[in-house]
Amino acid sequence: MNYVLHNAFPIVAAALGNQLGIKVQIEGHAAMTDGERIILPSFDGHDPEYRDMAWGYLAHEAAHIRYTDFSILQTVRRSKKRQALLNIIEDVRVEALLQGDYPGTRMTIGSTINTLIRRGQLKPAASDAGLWLHLQSYILFGLRAKILRQNALNVMSYTSEQNLTKLLKRSKKHQLDDLLNGVTQLKTTADSLILTDEILELLQDQLSSIDPTPSDVSDHQTPSKLRRRSNVNAIKEHEATHTPNMRPEGDALIQEAAETSLEDVFECVKKSLQLGHDQYAGMTFPSASDVPLDEKQAKERLIRHLEGSHRMSTCLQSLVQSSRRKGRLSKRQGHRLESKRLYRSMLGDGRIYRHQAQIVCPNTAIHILVDRSPSMAALVTDSGKTRLDVAWDATMALVLALESIPGVNPAVSAFPGHMGKDASIYEVMQHGQSIRQRAGAFGMGTDGGTPMAEALWFGASRLVLTHEPRKIMLVITDGIPNDIQATRDILERCRHNGIDVYGIGLDLEIGHIFNPAITIRGLQDLQLKLFELTEAFLIAH
Repeated sequence: MNYVLHNAFPIVAAALGNQLGIKVQIEGHAAMTDGERIILPSFDGHDPEYRDMAWGYLAHEAAHIRYTDFSILQTVRRSKKRQALLNIIEDVRVEALLQGDYPGTRMTIGSTINTLIRRGQLKPAASDAGLWLHLQSYILFGLRAKILRQNALNVMSYTSEQNLTKLLKRSKKHQLDDLLNGVTQLKTTADSLILTDEILELLQDQLSSIDPTPSDVSDHQTPSKLRRRSNVNAIKEHEATHTPNMRPEGDALIQEAAETSLEDVFECVKKSLQLGHDQYAGMTFPSASDVPLDEKQAKERLIRHLEGSHRMSTCLQSLVQSSRRKGRLSKRQGHRLESKRLYRSMLGDGRIYRHQAQIVCPNTAIHILVDRSPSMAALVTDSGKTRLDVAWDATMALVLALESIPGVNPAVSAFPGHMGKDASIYEVMQHGQSIRQRAGAFGMGTDGGTPMAEALWFGASRLVLTHEPRKIMLVITDGIPNDIQATRDILERCRHNGIDVYGIGLDLEIGHIFNPAITIRGLQDLQLKLFELTEAFLIAH
């Protein structure tokens, strides 16, 4: 096992997704996106080419999630020709936008393109191919080389242009280039579709034998007219009222077009990311789901915990400060004499000035993981509260105390997340956030199972991004992990990477999984035990 966490595939993927503002999940054998999150295969190796492909795919799909209107893409499914051309143009548009917002993605996606070229998976249309393939090849490689500055495609761009020029009249070629020069001005997916239709209208006589041109270039409303009122509603209205002018053999021609279209670049990448059984790591890295907020009770919870946590935070802070204070120092310069050290001057020692040593802050990032599996709904004797209620109360009180201590950076997550799925986790409070901002996220109920390994991966991914040198995870649970071996594997990785993980078992012995671990039988004492544990590790270093 490679123990390095900061370079582990799931951790890097999560960090990249976090930078791009996109949810990333690691699961299964295949790469995919649902328009809201990106799912990468369960890979845990260090093959540089595989990683290049994965990071490029992640960046590309992040561009679509950020900038593409997927409802527009749905309107072209009946015409494979429009779909293929729109995909090429929209890919370039969104990647250019991503490069503007995140300049580093140019190199990331460029590296993926280079890998495809080295593998021979990216080639221009064959010289004896028809107009449709040469048109796609020219637009694909030309726009990527010119607009996205993917210089490795320059030769393919030149070859594709030479081949297309043989099949088009000079006037048509100039008109086509004039249209393509407008790609940098495209603002929306609707604009990309309009440009697609303008290109198809320009060449419809020569392309009509491949896939019938939709009636959206009829005299009812031409693409140029649509461009003048370019907006999503105009496109949707247009698509609803103008159905493709299909000939009887239309279905067969659509199939022909699909078979003779160039393969989409990132569909090719997606296939390359498919894992075989020998590469499949079998682990799941969950994506963060939006937390259901309860603002109504947030204020009540804060008021209930503020007074008690203030007393404990004062106590914790005093203990931390006293443990970090190194007493007085004598120096050669200063403003206050140390009377007991004046004799040193007679001996030639000038260290006679009093200085107070600075208090060293703990510099600790703490990530608390709260188990919300169904067994946490069990009632605690004589309290009327469930185990989960008690855990939330203790967690909130602890975080309120911790965030008042300089140098301590707390965060809280709850597992499982949305709909109790193992591949989902609730990020209740992120590192750097205030509990007063996130109080409404505390207190959610039970669901799902006990995806402990997945939660630990997520907590570790957040901790490795923090700047504090000391990193700690507290896991509050009352259940056995769904996958004990996977849990032990990630715990071992955490240990080798300087992340201290403390297991807190509620009426459950968990020492065979966590080390160190404590078991709390009287759950009424959970809050006190958490403070005692926190006090111990804050003053330990």
